[in-house]
Amino acid sequence: MRNGNISAQAEGRPFIGGDESAVMIRLGTERLESTDGLRNNVMNKILKAAFVAASIALPLQIQATSITILNAGFESPDTTSVTTPPTSWNVSGGGAGVWDINAFPAGFWSVGAPEGTQIAFISSAPHPGTAAALSQVLGDSLLANTIYTLSGYVGHPIGFDTSDGTPGGLPTIYTASLYAGGNLLGSTSGTGPSGTFTTFNLNFDSTGSAFVGLALEVRLESNQAQTGFDAISLQAQGVPDGGLTIMLLGMSMTGLVWMRRKVS
Repeated sequence: MRNGNISAQAEGRPFIGGDESAVMIRLGTERLESTDGLRNNVMNKILKAAFVAASIALPLQIQATSITILNAGFESPDTTSVTTPPTSWNVSGGGAGVWDINAFPAGFWSVGAPEGTQIAFISSAPHPGTAAALSQVLGDSLLANTIYTLSGYVGHPIGFDTSDGTPGGLPTIYTASLYAGGNLLGSTSGTGPSGTFTTFNLNFDSTGSAFVGLALEVRLESNQAQTGFDAISLQAQGVPDGGLTIMLLGMSMTGLVWMRRKVS
């Protein structure tokens, strides 16, 4: 080993002994580990920042607001039995009004009103009645890039789920619709339960709609006697940029995860 050392020094090459080699290799490894650790630390901070931004942005994107519907629970005019017409609603066809089914169920309802004490009834008795509707033009207009949800409760007085009160009669069909400027945006129809209520829901996405900016309108209909409605609600859930922010956040986080894998 001594002759080898002298030979290396004579040739002008630096001599590195066993201990010195191990030290230099260890130092190089530590530098690499330090660099990788720094990169991972930076990536972790960037990822955390992206997730924080997403957690702030997403609630803003999906926040829903309630659109005002006047007399949505049909508590006006106040009555202890039946009266017409419902305040703030327009009546067309075979009649409609409000009914205090808590104080005056009259053998037609086995439950109370879903909200308050009164409901709306559409198409006056007796059988079979004629088609009728309640409608209300709202103070809000259709917005772009917005999901609207029209909901409420619907049911039929006992014996009025068909045209003659028998299983063989024609079904009583309700319809709940959303319009903008007199143009139909969407509707939901069916036959509700007899003597009680169920919920209905209608969703409409205004993205790309030609009716943006026109006044919204709610219509409640019955093809014959008789349908009850209560607790009507309209919610608007908007994405201000049409979902671009969510898409960009998703792409950014995917890219950062890929980069982290590449350097690890």
